[in-house]
Amino acid sequence: MDQITTIKIMLPTMDDAKTFVSIVAKYPMEMDLRIGRYVVDAKSILGILSLGKQDILSLDVYGTVPERFPEDIASYIVTEGEYPAGKALARPAGTHGLWGGTNLLHKKGDLTENKLILLYLLQQAGLPLQLDLITVLVTEQDWMYYFDMCQHLLDLSESGLIATRVLGGESFYIITPEGRESLTHFQSRIPFSIREKIDAYVRENHAELAAPTHIHATFHQREDGDFLIRLSLTEEDTHEIFSMALMARDRREAAQICQEFRKRGPSLYAQVVHQLTSGVD
Repeated sequence: MDQITTIKIMLPTMDDAKTFVSIVAKYPMEMDLRIGRYVVDAKSILGILSLGKQDILSLDVYGTVPERFPEDIASYIVTEGEYPAGKALARPAGTHGLWGGTNLLHKKGDLTENKLILLYLLQQAGLPLQLDLITVLVTEQDWMYYFDMCQHLLDLSESGLIATRVLGGESFYIITPEGRESLTHFQSRIPFSIREKIDAYVRENHAELAAPTHIHATFHQREDGDFLIRLSLTEEDTHEIFSMALMARDRREAAQICQEFRKRGPSLYAQVVHQLTSGVD
């Protein structure tokens, strides 16, 4: 069995956590961080995030510890009851726990905070949300860049904090129990103003957020030769939430419209709702 060396450390700020991960990632040996019954990969920022806002963490190093390793992480090593060398005991006003800071302004480049925002949105919605709808909210509020958002959703999905469902060719996201558990530790890390906006958005648009599960697209030829197309979305209880009638010049055009609606119906639905409500107080 590999030798296990346990070192007590503390990561008071997000910058400390990022620097710590960049240091330990350079070493080949496996390392875990744990507190209580929670154990995560010490080389994972998201894993550290999920541990909660407690102070003292146990770093378990498996195998031989290189001589330079304790020196490289010396600024984070503590003994019980002590803070890292050179770090003030008192935290800034408005902060608490690891990376706490409810008075800090959100930065679009804060990857961890962005992921927490997405988790909070999915939790408050309480149902699957499609990518287009998430995009409309987070990009128009200027909370994060689009490509960052897509990467965050992928990371959260791969880590098991959210799950992906495909309905009608569209991707929907829902928070998992693991995601809810992680969020309980760090919800306060999200600026209050952002949480307030998400809460208000969910309250005002909850009916429209429901993911349509059935897509209907049919057409038939009228007596005058034109083709009448009927498009609709219904929920699982067969309640119709969206319908549209269109005219096509020929059968080929009608079939193409129906095919595209089957692929993009939920996306079109989200765009219509947004356009109709974006200017409403």
